[in-house]
Amino acid sequence: MALVNIKINGQSYQVEAGLTVLQAAKKCGYLIPTLCSFKDDGCSKASCRVCLVEVVGARGLVASCVYPINEGIEIITNSQKAVEARRASVELILSDHQKNCLQCLKQDKCELLEVSKIVGARDLKYIGPSSPNTVDELAPGLMRNTAKCILCGRCIETCKKAHGIAILGFENRGFNTKVAPVENRSFAQSPCLQCGQCVNVCPTGALYENEEISKVDAAFKAGKKVIVQTAPAV
Repeated sequence: MALVNIKINGQSYQVEAGLTVLQAAKKCGYLIPTLCSFKDDGCSKASCRVCLVEVVGARGLVASCVYPINEGIEIITNSQKAVEARRASVELILSDHQKNCLQCLKQDKCELLEVSKIVGARDLKYIGPSSPNTVDELAPGLMRNTAKCILCGRCIETCKKAHGIAILGFENRGFNTKVAPVENRSFAQSPCLQCGQCVNVCPTGALYENEEISKVDAAFKAGKKVIVQTAPAV
């Protein structure tokens, strides 16, 4: 595979051609936070704007998850401009995010919380109205809480590529945008397979499984035998 010469924060490296700035930086040992990019940083809608970096010659900051490297490119990940822009992006996300972390099923697995720590985001810097919320608990397997959704698009891409169903998409525009089946229907009112792949890639607690642990506990207490069967998607 062809190699190209690049510079990151003044240091010279050789990496494979065809990578994005985010992928190249990761191979060279640099941490650039991101929320919308996943699957080894190879799948992204560049929607979260958390991975912004400076590229010498570019007109402004660029989203490293989609910006391609080229021969001689010079990347600056730690400039004051890039650091402040990444922090502002996360703070804006937090301003419209439900903050009941102790009750959230994600808790210590929340990527938004982890990225907030990395960029030093100060919660409540931006205060204003919250976007309209949808809580969908009608389906047997999956539930949705748009108050925790950060519009990263991971679930949309996964639903499209995992099974080709593509039931999820961005509904409405601007401040009213949300991720949902068409017309903001419930999972129960859509062709959803209830496979749970969208839950696996959600960085927050916006998508979660319909747990029935309490029913299992009650069955054990009643002296019943409990049989477990995994879904084919697992």
